Amino acid sequence: MSENSGRPGDARKFRSFTECFCWHFKNGTRNNKLSGQAWLIPEFDRALNEQLNHQRKTESRRNTVKNWLENGAIPGEWAITAILYVFFGEHSADLDGQELAKLWRDARARDDEEIRGKRDGLAKPERWPAGDVRSSDWVLAETTVMPDLVELRLHSPHSGNEVQDSYYVKATLFFGTAICDYDPDDGQEPRTISIALRDARLAIGSESYRPLQGTMVGERLESNHFKRVAGGLHITGPAPCGTLDGNPIGDQHLAVMAGTNTGEETFAVTVAANRRSFVVVDLQARSGDQTDGALLDNKNAILNVLIYKNLRKDESGRAVLASATMRHTKEVDRSS
Repeated sequence: MSENSGRPGDARKFRSFTECFCWHFKNGTRNNKLSGQAWLIPEFDRALNEQLNHQRKTESRRNTVKNWLENGAIPGEWAITAILYVFFGEHSADLDGQELAKLWRDARARDDEEIRGKRDGLAKPERWPAGDVRSSDWVLAETTVMPDLVELRLHSPHSGNEVQDSYYVKATLFFGTAICDYDPDDGQEPRTISIALRDARLAIGSESYRPLQGTMVGERLESNHFKRVAGGLHITGPAPCGTLDGNPIGDQHLAVMAGTNTGEETFAVTVAANRRSFVVVDLQARSGDQTDGALLDNKNAILNVLIYKNLRKDESGRAVLASATMRHTKEVDRSS
């Protein structure tokens, strides 16, 4: 086994099966002479199928390699032995293999507990207060530069009990990886690239509506995926493979908003990011075809063409990747 297939060091502890699986996948843990060369999904899929055929396993493959990498899905019992062999070969019982297997068992146990909880009625969604607000009372709109990168939508709010004219703000927020075709201006061959985010900033409110004190999701709820900062939320997860992928806020409402009686602006939620937050990868470049430095040299040019020419910036100069707005119909009637 190559040194790449070993433990990443005492300073690096894997927190989940997905994180451990992604590390071995990206660092090219292999049971053959190609060890150290990063896997490609179709390549790993073929190796897995070969091992499953060798083991004469015929179970249905409900979770694909892509789901394990990008969506945090946990492989079934039919797959884990094959995965360990594809990575470690005859050394599956060594320290690395034991670690991956233990993380898999822990993840499966949590999944089973969640399933039992839902079956027994133990997992309950967030409860909403009774309200008299109809969906037709609000005009909703959203825009996004790259739908595969950020999905942001507001939903019609529920009346709040905190103060008069207050509302619970519910949103859908998902991060992912956008796959794009890039045509360079310097005569180089067109490339297929991926764009993802290491982190992002979520801002909430307007001059007409502000979140009530202590009601923002980052104030009333702690999470490993976000932190309350000046101006909103700093989002850093979920990031199973080093970039944002999934829903950071879960089933929680964003905030309780209340009218300020100043101005007639719509209530707005935005997602923005600095240039350093973007991760741009050439999907057509196999391991060793180009250095990280060469890829980074093209990063700003790619972002300028695919993202920055289509968007506005916030007060801090961050690129606004998605925005969702909400306005009461009485305000629309008054302004028309």
